[in-house]
Amino acid sequence: MKVELSLKKLKGIKPKGVKVKSKTNLENLIELEVEVMKRFKQSKLLKQDEGFLRMLNIKKFIRRLSRDKQLYYCDNDLRNYVLARANQESEDPELLGTFTGALLSYLCDAAGVRRSINGEPEKRFKFSIDGQGAKFDYLFKYADNVGDLSLENFTGFRMGYGMALTKNGYLRSLVLNNIKGRSNFVRMGSQGANVGLVVINNCEGNNHFSFLGSKRGRVELLIVQKFNGNNLLDYFGSEGIIGAVIGRNLTTDSSLMGVANSDGAVGLVYAENIKANNIFAQLGSYGHANICFMKNIDCKYPALGGSASSVVSEKQHFDDWDYLTEKYCVNKFLELGLQTTDGSEDEKFLVVDQIINLYEKLKPVFDVSYRNRFNKSPREVMEEKLKLD
Repeated sequence: MKVELSLKKLKGIKPKGVKVKSKTNLENLIELEVEVMKRFKQSKLLKQDEGFLRMLNIKKFIRRLSRDKQLYYCDNDLRNYVLARANQESEDPELLGTFTGALLSYLCDAAGVRRSINGEPEKRFKFSIDGQGAKFDYLFKYADNVGDLSLENFTGFRMGYGMALTKNGYLRSLVLNNIKGRSNFVRMGSQGANVGLVVINNCEGNNHFSFLGSKRGRVELLIVQKFNGNNLLDYFGSEGIIGAVIGRNLTTDSSLMGVANSDGAVGLVYAENIKANNIFAQLGSYGHANICFMKNIDCKYPALGGSASSVVSEKQHFDDWDYLTEKYCVNKFLELGLQTTDGSEDEKFLVVDQIINLYEKLKPVFDVSYRNRFNKSPREVMEEKLKLD
């Protein structure tokens, strides 16, 4: 009896000087992943709406754990988790990628990220990560409310799929450097979502950014430089709205097909140093493209079509080329876009702010509602827009 009583008293008593090691936030996230993989695994192939709903349910689960103080993590913990899980096998890589999307979305929600509406100040959250050449399929899939995001040196399949989806979706800026793979960032910013700025530098692969900003989505500005691959930006802004797309140094077999078609609209298309077999097929078809700039286009089957108010070629409009490109600030946008490839996180996002501020000042000249109904020259169109500002 005395022995048993003594054991009871000793139960749970920790020797002096011995500390129980608490788990790190990274270990907690890995354990959470295991729980999510069990709880949200589906035996059937999910449709897009079902996949997005699953992400929302995972985010609710994360919110509940955080509310009950069973989980805490910050942007650096998420960065460490992504790098720890990259290049690793998963029984369900799509669910794993959706889980990372929920983790990112929850951080942005917790930071109060929102776009400026009715004069209210926007709320920011900045997140950057260097994958160091790692592979991560479906990374940040369906992340629905994102502030400023910078990704570099990643390879994958369907990374960023369905980001900023639906009318509540928001992405202030996305900067991509040295991204490779296939079908990345497809359907991003679609179904009524709002995307501010996308900058793409030195990327390669096939079927990237298809249906970006489609189906009532809106993308303000996209800058792409040094791209090698096929089917880039196909059906970009189909049934949606694009402020401007500016591209330079693209090598592709076929890309930019169906941009702003089917009641879509784009304010400006600028293309320079493009080598392709087929480009701009169905541009503005059953939609509208305000003005298109073309310089050094080596295209076997050029296919401008649909409704374009003005098509400006450097050779055909030599006298007006410098004037027009200066007014649209295309070279300044391209210069700033390349500056996002170097520097610290703060320096890159400072350049992002410079690009967005410049675009906001020029927004009237990218007005997608303008129609050149009287066949005015590109210079006359610009001067008329400046009067309307």
